[in-house]
Amino acid sequence: MWQRKTSPEIQPVAHNIFKPILRRYHIQSNTIRVTLNPRYTDRIGIQAIKIAGSNIFDANLNHRSLFQSMEKLYEQALSNTNTDIQFIFDDKTVNAHRNILCCRSSYFRSLLLSDFLEKSQRKPIQLTDIDYETFLEILHFVYTGTYHQSISFDIAIKAMIYSNKINLLTAKNASIEHICRYLRLHHDYIINIYSLVKKMSPAFDLLLDYVYELCSEFLNDICKNEDFINLEKESMIDLICQGAQRRDAREQEKLKQMASYHENARNEEEEEE
Repeated sequence: MWQRKTSPEIQPVAHNIFKPILRRYHIQSNTIRVTLNPRYTDRIGIQAIKIAGSNIFDANLNHRSLFQSMEKLYEQALSNTNTDIQFIFDDKTVNAHRNILCCRSSYFRSLLLSDFLEKSQRKPIQLTDIDYETFLEILHFVYTGTYHQSISFDIAIKAMIYSNKINLLTAKNASIEHICRYLRLHHDYIINIYSLVKKMSPAFDLLLDYVYELCSEFLNDICKNEDFINLEKESMIDLICQGAQRRDAREQEKLKQMASYHENARNEEEEEE
């Protein structure tokens, strides 16, 4: 790590304080090792070592975060760098790292490791229950724990359905979050999502509950939508009733808060008197 300017063989050892010259400026350790020439150990004594500076000996210097490292691995998978598994989608292929998939998903662990012959032969795997673009998003989530911020509404729906199918709960919930944010800004899609998740209940009841909440806030706008008009009578009644119940519950909560506020204010006035 350091070296004296003058060799001990040329200049006799004396009682002095010297400053070593650092040969590395990005030290990845918080430990100092001092090596002495055995010919001079009887004449050298170290009483103290003082480290002056800032962050030079920081062990975490220039370390990537876990997300950055996994994002880098995902990029390597797309560029087929050090990959050992391949998925086929019609005329397109996606490469990946077997150990990453097996470590982060029980579905892929079962798919890739349950059959010894399949594992040893390293054959490409053809997936017919998911399209190429959706699988890339699922793969990005498996590696990094997040979807791309630019994920489209349609891909988010497909990712939600597929992640539920392979029992990847965190990916499913993340898909629902993206869909919820989109629905709050685009009310025209609320009825279509309602019809979809209603058929697949109870798998996506969390999203269904959010649709009811949106109905309680924007029922007038939703009722003007042509998709709402084309709904079956039972579905219309369900949306209207669920929305009304949640709106009434919010109003009741507001009344309770107002009553509590006035009660506290009255008590404070009485105490001051």
